[in-house]
Amino acid sequence: MDIKQLEAFCMVVRQGSFSKAARVLGVSQPTVSAHISTLEKELGCELLIRTSKSILPTDKGATLLGYAQGIMSLRQKALEELSREDSRYTGSITIAASSVPAQYCLPELLSEFSREYPGVSYQLHNTNSLQAVEEVRRGKADIALTGARVENTNCEFTSFLKDELVIITANNEHFRKLNGSFPRELLKKEPFIARELGSGTRMEYEQLLRSEGIEPGELNTVAEMNYSEAVKKSVAGGLGIAIISIHAISDELSSGRLLCFNLGDKAMQRDLYLVIRRNRSEMSTAALFSSFVLRHYNVEKN
Repeated sequence: MDIKQLEAFCMVVRQGSFSKAARVLGVSQPTVSAHISTLEKELGCELLIRTSKSILPTDKGATLLGYAQGIMSLRQKALEELSREDSRYTGSITIAASSVPAQYCLPELLSEFSREYPGVSYQLHNTNSLQAVEEVRRGKADIALTGARVENTNCEFTSFLKDELVIITANNEHFRKLNGSFPRELLKKEPFIARELGSGTRMEYEQLLRSEGIEPGELNTVAEMNYSEAVKKSVAGGLGIAIISIHAISDELSSGRLLCFNLGDKAMQRDLYLVIRRNRSEMSTAALFSSFVLRHYNVEKN
């Protein structure tokens, strides 16, 4: 037997009617009937006496009713106690996040966390990875979500999501003929739109390019921009090509406004990081949110 079956049984006895019980519970009458039938089959006895005017419990039904009401009462007390536990977590969490986590991770995370802990409010600082880590280090932010790891910061970095960086171009005949792979020499020749200094995306793609024998100074950089949206619109408009997170371009790829490529035959992988100060309190609301993020992405903290 399960809680739904016992709930249906108690409500039928209280209302004296299957249809009235169904309306109160917000389910169909056949669902209530199925719950009662399953209970009777499992217990091997008749629980209700059905008359033309009312429904009454049998002797065994009356015995079950006492236990069922006790179970329902304990269930309600448990829910109330858990609700009080959640309400203890109040106050504000300050989160510094670089563009990709801020736009493509945080909206879902904050929505789900708020449903579990409605007493918590948030301050979001949308900045680049370098500045986000600095805010955590200096105590201006409780948590940071970044696209790169910064060494020697007295902060702990935990990878919470894998990301892929891709080369994006306008959707035109010049690039469509490349068939999904972007030649290294062409990358050096095409006008290139870079992210600003301090951007996690820039730090990561410069490191990846160096590992492929391409120095960032060899790129034909025509502009630097602070935001992914500005980069995407500029690329779509034909200003140049760029390197950006695959998470940032799903709409543009679906609509055909942009094309994306790997560099040669190699995917450019990176991690997104959750950043906290070392030795911070494990009892804070911010610590609760940190644990929630890792649990959401199925990350086991070492």
